[in-house]
Amino acid sequence: MTENLNARLNDNEDETGSQRCVLTLTPDAIAVLDKHTSPRKRGEFVSNLLLQYSASDKGIAQLDVDGIRLQLLGLATEHKTAEARLARAERQLAAIIAKVG
Repeated sequence: MTENLNARLNDNEDETGSQRCVLTLTPDAIAVLDKHTSPRKRGEFVSNLLLQYSASDKGIAQLDVDGIRLQLLGLATEHKTAEARLARAERQLAAIIAKVG
């Protein structure tokens, strides 16, 4: 990540408590902003990015473990269901073979 980020906070806040912040960004970062948002919504876009980054940074390990656990439980349930269907199909096939043969 490029360390070309300089922030100066001003003392003025708006009615939402947001502070004006001047950022120096790389040309690539500006291209991303231009692609994903309008000039008037850049602050909101960057704020949301930072909040999402912070949220994922704090709980990433626990979220991954819980997510994997739930996925494994789901896969185990699907496996048991498939086994039951296969056993039922095998019994039906055996019954058909017994009647024909």
